[in-house]
Formats: sequence, C-alpha cells, structure tokens
Amino acid sequence: MSNGIQVLDDQGGFSNQSIRSTLINCYSALTIPAYRRAIEFLSSNLASFGRSVRKGGTKIDGTHRLDRLLNRRPNAYQNATTFWRTLYFHVTHTGNAYARIEREPGTFRPRAIHILLPEDVRPVRYDRGDGSGPQQFYWHVPTKQMHYDSDVLHFQGLSYDGQAGADPIALHERTFQRAATLENYQTTYLQRGSVIRGSVTVEGEIDDDGIAQVKAEIRKYRGGEGEDDVLVLGNGAKFTNHTISPEASQIVGQVSATTKQISQATGVPPEFLYELTEAKYNAIVEQAGQFIVRYVFRPWIEMAEDELTSKLLTEADQDAGYSVHINPDALLRGSGKEQMEIISLGVRNGLYTENEGRGLLGLPPIDDPEANKLRRLGDTAPQPEDQK
Repeated sequence: MSNGIQVLDDQGGFSNQSIRSTLINCYSALTIPAYRRAIEFLSSNLASFGRSVRKGGTKIDGTHRLDRLLNRRPNAYQNATTFWRTLYFHVTHTGNAYARIEREPGTFRPRAIHILLPEDVRPVRYDRGDGSGPQQFYWHVPTKQMHYDSDVLHFQGLSYDGQAGADPIALHERTFQRAATLENYQTTYLQRGSVIRGSVTVEGEIDDDGIAQVKAEIRKYRGGEGEDDVLVLGNGAKFTNHTISPEASQIVGQVSATTKQISQATGVPPEFLYELTEAKYNAIVEQAGQFIVRYVFRPWIEMAEDELTSKLLTEADQDAGYSVHINPDALLRGSGKEQMEIISLGVRNGLYTENEGRGLLGLPPIDDPEANKLRRLGDTAPQPEDQK
C-alpha cells in the first residue's frame, strides 16, 4: 500500500503495514482538532449570549422569575455558563440535547433545570386515546421514567420527523474517518517517512540473514532518534532514497480539504477553524461577526428561543406576549467609534435616555435626573419638567 490508507484482507485483518483505522464515535470524533474547534466554537459562543424574558419583543421593567434559571443558577450544582455550554455542546455534537424541568409543587413554575445525557433519553410519540392525538414523551432509560413533553427541554438539530435530531457523527462518518486516518498517517509519516522509504541494490545473491542485517543497519538512521547520521553499506550495496516530501505527498492539501468538509458539516466557516485560505472573504471583523450571527448562530438561537418559551413560560404568559430572548448583539457590534456614534444618535433622537446609552457602552449611570429622560427629536437637552 503506497497511499497509507487502511485495507482489510479477507480475514478482517490489516493488510501490509497500512495505517490503522480509528473507530469513529462521539468521543473519538472530538480528537480531530478541526471538529473539536467547531463544536467548542458553537457551544461556547451560544452559551455566552444574554438570555432574558421580553414582552412584545421589548425589555421588561424590573426582573422576571426566570432570570435566575436563565442567567445565574439553573440548578444547585451548576452555574449558567457550564449548564448552557453543556446543553449546546450536546445538541451540536449529537443532534439532541435534553434537560429535565423541575417544577414547584402547586404552582408548577420551573424551579430548576437538570441536564440529561443524550444517550440516556428516548423520545417517543404515543396516542393515549383521550382525543388529544399523538403526544411527545421522553423515556429516561437509567431511571425507567417517562416524562411529559412539557417537562423536558429538547434542543434538536436537523431531524427527519421532528421527534429527534439526526446524529451528525453517523451521517458524516466517512469524513471523520478520513480526518482521523490523515492524523494517524501524519504521525506515522513523521516517525517513519513515506511507506516505501528506499531500496537497496546488492551485487550478487543475498540470503535472508543478509537482508535482515542490511535492514537493521539502515533502521539505525531512521527519524530524529537515529543513532548516526552517516550510512555505510558494504559488499557493493547501494541505497536509493524513495522518501516522499510533504509537498509531494499532498498531506497539507488533504488536511485543508478535510477541514473544509468538517466546516461544511458543522456550518462553522473555515477561517474560524484556523483554515485561513478563505479568510479573505471575511477580513473585516464587523463583517465576520454579522456573517456568523446571521448564517451560523441564528438557526440555533431561534430553535432555542422557541423551546425555552414554550416550556418555561405558561400559556397565559405566552398569550400576554412574553417570550424568552437570546441576544447575540455582542458579535454584531462594530468598532468603539461606530458604537459611540450609533448610540449618540439614538440618544439625540429620543430612542435612548443618556443613562440607557451609557449602559449599552458598559458605563455606570450618572445621578443627574435629566439623564433618565428621553429627548424630543431635534432637542439637544432633556425636556424641562415645567414644559411637559
């Protein structure tokens, strides 16, 4: 085998000295650097976005009872960052993420949210014959408990039936297999060089012992740990080096192509996986932030907002216009100068008070009462009290 790719023989064994295949599963896939970077990029960024309850799409005055669960303490043993990053990691990596909602007795308001491992949950649909039609339930295998749909947060990726997300590892197994094989090949290449490293020409006949002796002599000079740097062969033997250079073997090109395929599978642009040959298309930071929010994060955000709203808020709250909002504005902000100009324009046109504008810039409010009043369009100062 001159290509370093594994081939199984008729007995299921490894033929020749080809590169051993890596078993692809949810753990081994994470050993592929480009894929791990993509999943960490998605889960960490999605977890960092602000979560809040809004009414009619606008911020509500004061606090809401869900603020603690959404932003501070989803349960007694995890902080918000750990909880949401784990939940988003599950859905981007396995296609499904589950969390059980613990409710207060009597009021049934959410009291805590507990993450369930994706491999422990089985989504099922069942018609109980009560006229409600098929309903979704979740069977938790370790505890042998069936949970109602309303008591389980379910984030899901691309799905055939809307019941459970498809497993991206299984769907793209060959892509991951190629990436893992290249990783193994590169390691072996650095240790041994190309598969066929050289040939020795010997005048006359040579027996098996002589061949073994020549091989042993040559192997002393293999790799960075070779015992010597000058090869001497006797009896008229001539050595011809057939080691393939990294450029000729096209390892770099194959790794780049595999990284781009992982980018296609995960939706994360190649430049965010440190494959910078395509970075020229998003060279401006502001443009890159807008692109990633619109085309990568937006589908995940909308899916999460729908699920959080329908499961954590009551029907009465939803009918009144309340919803859970996830805010990726931090990635949409431009330079400091652009932010200052936009917010200053909003204050002058009466869209923000001065203190609201300071808050958007991360500055503390000032004590001046005029800083909490909206300006009329065209005004340069807050409207005096006696002119209202």
